[in-house]
Amino acid sequence: MQATGVRAVWWAVKSVMLILVLSILCFGILIWKAKPLAAAVCPGCYGFERIGSGIYVQHGMSIAQQSLAKRMLALADDRILEFYGGIEYHPRMLICATQECIGRLGGGDAASGSVGAFVLLLGPKGINVIEISHELSLIEVSGRIGLYHSIMGTVPAWYEEGVAVLVSDDPEFIAPVRANVDRCLADPAGILPVDMTKWLDEADEYPFIYAQAACRVDQWMLARGGSSAVSRLLARVARGETFESAYSEH
Repeated sequence: MQATGVRAVWWAVKSVMLILVLSILCFGILIWKAKPLAAAVCPGCYGFERIGSGIYVQHGMSIAQQSLAKRMLALADDRILEFYGGIEYHPRMLICATQECIGRLGGGDAASGSVGAFVLLLGPKGINVIEISHELSLIEVSGRIGLYHSIMGTVPAWYEEGVAVLVSDDPEFIAPVRANVDRCLADPAGILPVDMTKWLDEADEYPFIYAQAACRVDQWMLARGGSSAVSRLLARVARGETFESAYSEH
């Protein structure tokens, strides 16, 4: 009975510690992503105007840029739909006409970015189908596994990014579709970053890790019947299964 009581106390302590860790993580993420999230809540406060359902552009964006953005968003949706078999998450989209705009929201000189399953941020260099579908894939993954697993990094960065390259059909990192043959442009062997921060740091120095990750995921999918394997894996992770277990599916 005494041992049982000690175990109960220990489980209570661990539960409190987990809550504290998650709270700190959430607070850190909110501070880091505060501006994009705030702009998503109040687009007008940050100089954005609505041009469609969930789509906001920088005030003063030309009609030509707006039309281009709408076309690219539609094409990107088609790629998400084809790969995942459906679109479950529709983020608020903030589209900048200038690099200064995306810089003010914390995007620096990036072409695009996303915050969980909530916000898609595009700069002028990101208004193309490859950038948009890449980010929408990351958003779909984040949404399907849920906030907890997204924050905890349950799905490794190399897998998320490898899937995103395949979804976006980026010719820089993946070969054209070939029946029953992988699309690899790089050897997938070696250690690829699991943590997203480390992934981004390494990708800055060696962008071709995107090709390695895409190859690894493509070979894995090819052995499991195609892109539906990704949706199955995400569903299993969302139910609490480890990534390693879901990834080892035969």
